[in-house]
Parts: sequence; structure tokens; C-alpha cells
Amino acid sequence: MKKKNEGFTLVELVIAIVILAIAISPLLANFIQSSKMNLKSRKQLNALNLAQDIMEGMSQYTAQDNAEYLFVASVSNNSILEDKRILPSGTTLSGCSGKVTTKSNPTMTAVAAPMPKDWTKFEYTISGVQTASGNYNNYDMTVTIDSTAITTNVDAGSHTPAEVANAINGKEYANISQVDRYFDAVDTIKAAEEELAYSELRKHSANPATPIANFSGKVSRTISINFVNNGDDAHADYSVEVINTYKVLNQGNNMTSLGFTGVHADEASTTYVERSGNLSKADKSIMPRSIYLYYEGLSGATKTNHNEKIEINNTTNQPVIVYLIRTVDADKLTDPGVISFNSSYGCDVYVNSKASAAPGAASVDNVEIVSNLRYDLLSDSNKRVYKEGTMELLPGVSSSDVSASHYDRDRSKIYYNSATAIGDTATQDNVFYENHVSDGYRRMTKDVLYDVKIEIRESGKTNVIATYTGGLSN
Repeated sequence: MKKKNEGFTLVELVIAIVILAIAISPLLANFIQSSKMNLKSRKQLNALNLAQDIMEGMSQYTAQDNAEYLFVASVSNNSILEDKRILPSGTTLSGCSGKVTTKSNPTMTAVAAPMPKDWTKFEYTISGVQTASGNYNNYDMTVTIDSTAITTNVDAGSHTPAEVANAINGKEYANISQVDRYFDAVDTIKAAEEELAYSELRKHSANPATPIANFSGKVSRTISINFVNNGDDAHADYSVEVINTYKVLNQGNNMTSLGFTGVHADEASTTYVERSGNLSKADKSIMPRSIYLYYEGLSGATKTNHNEKIEINNTTNQPVIVYLIRTVDADKLTDPGVISFNSSYGCDVYVNSKASAAPGAASVDNVEIVSNLRYDLLSDSNKRVYKEGTMELLPGVSSSDVSASHYDRDRSKIYYNSATAIGDTATQDNVFYENHVSDGYRRMTKDVLYDVKIEIRESGKTNVIATYTGGLSN
């Protein structure tokens, strides 16, 4: 039998190929579309993961810290602190810029550190984000921290009386900050230092056997807190130093009774200086947010003689908060001498806030003071009864409160770039006192809730490929 071995004709082959192409075309299109979708999804997922990483980093800190220090200071200088990281470890960037809205200016304007105190909205754009892992490369992002979007904001001006009455933002709160070594400086002066100073002073007297107790009330102490920029505006190098100067008072028979006469009465013999050294935080390119000074008052310093003086010298042109916290040794709370001392203690505070260290530099209001210096620390009745500088009773205060209160303005006179004490006379200085000094705790009108939105784009493009929202508090 003859076998049939004919193949396909050319026409048949062409027809077969056409049929195959028609059948495969949808599959190929689906494959291409699937590849594009996978690529897009992968980019979106990476972008969303990056946004989530940033939000997690921000959630460790307050809205203020994120805006002022972590973004403006750390990111803009491309020197991300190891323990204060927002961006993933090893992240680099090609550029960044910030804009801010304040309560006094609703229009967004460019901002550099430090942040304005009355900021309500902060928008930070970071371009060319590159991560060490290579997962989040070539992205741009915009981070927005916004309190105006919170409907309880009393400054918005479009709310009912009930909403305003129950508002959270825009009200006065006790602002209690956690001490952070990256942002704050801390110094402590114990009673042992005072005894050491007396011991060193008597070595230079004609009578080195004089009991140390005899020096009490006959020596003054000046605590100098100095904020200095040892660099320049482009390459700042901030330092904080506390200097304690003890000096025998040249009045009455002090000099004679302590043996400082004749050759023993010179300046060097009657003065002892104790330096704390540099108290700056970890990153010296950023001005410290604040300094906490915990100290035991100088024995014999009263609200009538004011043998104790605190000087605050800020020549950096940067704002700073100074906490002046007088303490009492817990073991001496029932000591009659300590009880009497706390009731009568007093000191003067002098603020020297200048634009720079140059002679004749203009004064600037860059020092905020928080202190307990007007209180009797062993009394539970320290209620303020009068408006600063007046004899007008505060709202809700009765005449019985006046006699019972141990709050005393004479315990602490504050001189702010002037020879005239603030908060002591019926002038505008009383308003200045209220704006720059807080008694006992730091009070301020502020927003406490903020919306956060993080938008991620491919580098150089305008379309947002991922958006992540969250919240922060202050």
C-alpha cells in the first residue's frame, strides 16, 4: 500500500500561522499588561512601605520635634542622627526644602531652623531618596504635619460655640517636655559644691581654721549659664557652659571675721570659680532646645539681700528654654533651718539675650524661663493671687487666699535685657513677663493634635503613587 506523505501547502501554513497569531495575541497582551501591573504594584508597594517606615519613625516624637529637629535640622543637613532616625538606615537624598504656615501668616512660606513658635502647618519635600537596601530608590516625598485640619481647632473661625468650648487645639496647656540628651542640656549644683567653695576660699585667708559654717551669709554666688556659637551660621558649633562664681562679700565685718585682710583681701583670694564644662548635646550643630538647671539655693541668700544671682547669656541668635529648678534635699525636709531658709530664700535673674557677641548688638527675645523661684518649696500654699505688677486679684481669688499664699514675687526679680525688673510694675513689662516666664511649669497656648500625610512620587515625576496618613500629638 502506498503511503500518503504530502506536507502542508504554503497557503495552509500561512493560514495556520494567522490562526495561531489570532489566538496568541490576547494572551500576549495580557502578559504585557500583567507585567506592567506587577511593576506598578511593586513600585506602589515599595513607596507605601517607605511612607510607613517614615510614619513609624515620626511616631516616636512630638509634632514639634519632628518639624523642628528631625526634619529641618537632621534631614536638611543630611546628618541623620543614629538614635533619632526617621528615614531608614543608610538613606541619602539629593535635596530638601520646607514651607510653613503660622497663626500670624496663613500663607505658606519657606522656613529654616528654628521653626516659628506659632506654626500650624509644616510641609517638607525630600527629593532623590536612596536607601542602602536598594528597595526604596529614586523616590521623592512630601511630608505634611497640619493642625489646621483638625476640626476642633478654635483658630479656624468656622465652628459653633459648643465646638469652641470643647476644643483641644488652640488652648493653654502645661507643656511638660521629656529631657532628651540630643536636644537638652542638664546641670546639677548640690550643697556639697558650696561647702567645697568655702573650703577653697578659707585656704587663702589669714585664718584657714575658720569653720566653714561661718561663711554662710557672707559669700555671694553668681550662676552663669552661657550659650555660645563657636562656629558660624553655615557651620554652627554650639556650646553650653555653667560657671559658678563664689565671692566673699566686702560688707560689714565679713572680710575681717573670715580672715581676708591685707594681702589676703585681693580678688583672687576672695573668689572661687567652679566650671561645669561643655554641656552641649550629642549634635553640636543644633542649638540646644533647653537647659535644665537643678540647684540647691545658696545658704544665707534671702529675698531681701539677694546674695544669689543667676545670669543667662545667649549670644547665638537662637531661641532657648531655661529651666531654673531649685531643689531641697529630701533628708532635710523637717530641718527647722531648712524650713526657715526656704521661706526666706531669694535670688535675682538677669537675661542677656543678644543677636551676637559683638558689642552693641541688638537685643532679641530668645530666652524663655521656666522656674519655681517664687515659691516656698516646703509649702503647699503657693497660689498666685495678684496679676503681675498690680494689686489686682486674679479671677477666682479671694482675700483669704492673699494671707494664705506663699507665692512671693520678691523671691525672684527678673531683669530681661534691661535694668528694670519685669513683672513688678504696672507697665507693659507685665505682659512681657507673662509671655517669657512661666512659674512652676511651662504654660503655652498650643495645638496638641496634628494630621500627618506622606505622599510618595517617582523621582522627578508629579504623579503621587502612594499616600499614607496618620496623626501626631504634642
